[in-house]
Amino acid sequence: MSVLNLSGSAGIKSLIEELEKIVDDRWVDDSLLEMCKPTYVLRFDKEKSSLTWLYSEVRRTFAPYPWGITLEPLDFYSDDDKDVPCMIGHDLVLVPPDYIVDIGWN
Repeated sequence: MSVLNLSGSAGIKSLIEELEKIVDDRWVDDSLLEMCKPTYVLRFDKEKSSLTWLYSEVRRTFAPYPWGITLEPLDFYSDDDKDVPCMIGHDLVLVPPDYIVDIGWN
């Protein structure tokens, strides 16, 4: 990026053009797009227990998961679905849709 021309004054026109190019090229970076998504947590009736047992596709068995843990649904889902495939950490888990709560955008 050139800041000064031969006379010592700022090359405003070229500076503006370079800044506009930078803004156009990187205004919304792909990594920023990936960060902008809703956040979901696991909610269930915790009066009975602070853990719920869900089927883990990775472990091929049921495993306990705590109330309020962050999860990420892998596909769009509706309340009519039986189970929703979700990522909890590095684990692929089948979660009933009524256990998934959208707490907002990060």
